[in-house]
Amino acid sequence: MAAATRIGIPYYPRHSELEVMKEEEVDMIIEEVKDQLAELMTNQSRSYTIQRLFESCNQTQMSKILSFIATRQKLLDICFEEHGSRAVQKMIKHLEEPEQKRLLVSVLKPITLQLSKENGGHAYHVILQCMEQFLPEETECMPYTTLQIRERIVAVIMANALPLSDHPFGNYVVQYVVKMRIPYANANIIAKLRGHFVSLCMNKYASNVVEKCIDPNDVGDENSRRVMTEIFETSDFIRVLQDPYGNYVMQAALNVCKAFEE
Repeated sequence: MAAATRIGIPYYPRHSELEVMKEEEVDMIIEEVKDQLAELMTNQSRSYTIQRLFESCNQTQMSKILSFIATRQKLLDICFEEHGSRAVQKMIKHLEEPEQKRLLVSVLKPITLQLSKENGGHAYHVILQCMEQFLPEETECMPYTTLQIRERIVAVIMANALPLSDHPFGNYVVQYVVKMRIPYANANIIAKLRGHFVSLCMNKYASNVVEKCIDPNDVGDENSRRVMTEIFETSDFIRVLQDPYGNYVMQAALNVCKAFEE
């Protein structure tokens, strides 16, 4: 196999070789790359190979890999890079053990807001991937440990619902939580946004969140009515109607009102 690379890896396999590797060979590669794993994950020419390595790992090996990058600063540095974000998303898909998930979320929780608001638009995908992989909608079938993981991520998003809603990428994270249809989470998000719905309607990014918050299928009839009441009773009603983003929210709200009347 190849010797040195331009970033100093002494032993590195080709993609096709990863597909047929034995467990001990994968162990050897992990040992070789452990000190440079973060750098490799963000490297344009090596990130894909690292992702293929994840596919060859068993869960013991995945635990080792996770331990090498499970610090706040390392994950921030990796996730802020396009190729690093993709590699972390791939890694998340291959984490199956509850302890792995707990470790990752314990590191991600304090930096969830930073990742969600990262201006490059790469890091928020990691949060979405966590919610998709770790937070199944079938809560009645969910193990208690998975419920705890879900609650830790959702708690951060609920607490920061307002600054996330009008952010170019953070708004997607809020929308994702609303669409999960967790009653306590949606009630909390709406409470955080209360008093701001009119201005949010006229924001390019937050208007999408408002549309989710008036959809009774996502937030329930009572919450939907509360949000629409705030919008309809504002003295800025005409301004919202004339706003290019607010107009779409108003159309959605009128459709909901029509459905309530039927």
